[in-house]
Amino acid sequence: MDEMDISQFKEVFLSEAKEHLVSLNSALLVAVKNPSNKETLNQVFRSAHTLKGMAAIMDFNKITDLSRTMENLVDKLLRNELRATAEIVDLISKTSEVLKKLIEDVETNTDSGINIDALMASFGKLTDLQKQKPYP
Repeated sequence: MDEMDISQFKEVFLSEAKEHLVSLNSALLVAVKNPSNKETLNQVFRSAHTLKGMAAIMDFNKITDLSRTMENLVDKLLRNELRATAEIVDLISKTSEVLKKLIEDVETNTDSGINIDALMASFGKLTDLQKQKPYP
């Protein structure tokens, strides 16, 4: 594929990724007030799922990994395997902010050196912590 084709796909990716971040963030504003709202969680899930797929096609691995991890967490919330808590909503919100920065890196052809390991580990810690606590 020549450079022109890649840049065309990149522009489409950036446009759609930004739209999905807006959708995700508006859902998060609702989730802060009502973390167990299934419609809101579905909106977050769809945005993360689509962002993951688009990033995977473009080989944007950090965006793919974070989106996949967010998608998996929200899927567990939707299937009632985890409870939607303020901590989980906060983690999703932090992840959205990191995704925004990673997308800005793609747009500006820079690498701000964002390390996603700690954020990824936070998902596992929260999930494990909730599994240890019985439902009220």
